[in-house]
Amino acid sequence: MNCPCHSGQAFDLCCARFITQDELPAYAEQLMRSRYTAYVLADIEYLEATWHSDFRPVELALDDDIRWLGLEVLDCEQRGQRATVEFEARLLAQGQVDAIHENSAFVRLQGRWLYTDGEVLAPSFTAWKPGRNQACPCANGKKFKRCCGAT
Repeated sequence: MNCPCHSGQAFDLCCARFITQDELPAYAEQLMRSRYTAYVLADIEYLEATWHSDFRPVELALDDDIRWLGLEVLDCEQRGQRATVEFEARLLAQGQVDAIHENSAFVRLQGRWLYTDGEVLAPSFTAWKPGRNQACPCANGKKFKRCCGAT
């Protein structure tokens, strides 16, 4: 199975090793990708464990109606114990494809990368309602109605 983070690697060799906590991410980008995958898998426990306690919400609730379609890492800067990762994540909600564009901040404490917060940016991907024969934005080559739009 390909990893949901769209790294091009198999899930077991990519985010699964972090989500199962068999291995700690060595880079902030690895943590960001594994957190995206945790959103895809609705793994609240991993999301909370990788969120800095000073920034973590009291209660994290995920929207069951959101289907995550893809991730694109746009930039990554790591300076010592701090890092930022800019990404755009595509999602399907209420029959419409949209995107979240964020510049996420991370800090490394006691050898562990943790998400702190992020600056929400305007997405380059404009929201759209798929047409009859539209290609799926998850980039698997199928038509939307036979892929992520299948009910």
